[in-house]
Amino acid sequence: MSSDEAARFTPAAYLAWSGPYDAPVADPWRPAPIRMRQADFVVGRGGFATVQEVVDAAFRSGGADRRWIAVRAGTYTGTVFIPAGSPPLTIVGVGDARLEFTVDATLTPAAWAALVNPDGRRYAPGDPAWPMFQSCATRTSTTAGLCATVVWAQSTDLQLANLTITNTLLDTVDVTLNRLWEYRLSAAR
Repeated sequence: MSSDEAARFTPAAYLAWSGPYDAPVADPWRPAPIRMRQADFVVGRGGFATVQEVVDAAFRSGGADRRWIAVRAGTYTGTVFIPAGSPPLTIVGVGDARLEFTVDATLTPAAWAALVNPDGRRYAPGDPAWPMFQSCATRTSTTAGLCATVVWAQSTDLQLANLTITNTLLDTVDVTLNRLWEYRLSAAR
């Protein structure tokens, strides 16, 4: 994407419209800035190892009060599923916090499940996000489709700030295509 194209993707432009794709309407909603307060949970040095672990802990804490999660600087690899029924969550990156995973929508549900939960410990029976994982792992469709996401939230009150969330698949495809192109160039010489 060029810098001119990227310039159009601003919060104001994104939030200006709502409704059906083929009949958008002007939307006056403008969310207030998210201001971090004392974290209830921390991911990274001295805290939880993964964002999924902290989301599960926040879910188990229950209640209707907002839970604040600080994600320390670092790259956290894997998916994050935030189930319905979670308390209100605010997840804020502190420093350069990145959530990344490489997942392809064309995988079969079984291949998707093996990729997302290779050792069976990230999502297990009894975990808050287990039903979300199972809904994708046991699909009868030929592909994982919409399950191929880095962060999936069924929560109705989620705030995210200062996080970079990336499906790194495109980067992998680009590297493969570049290597193929380099091979073709060297073979042509």
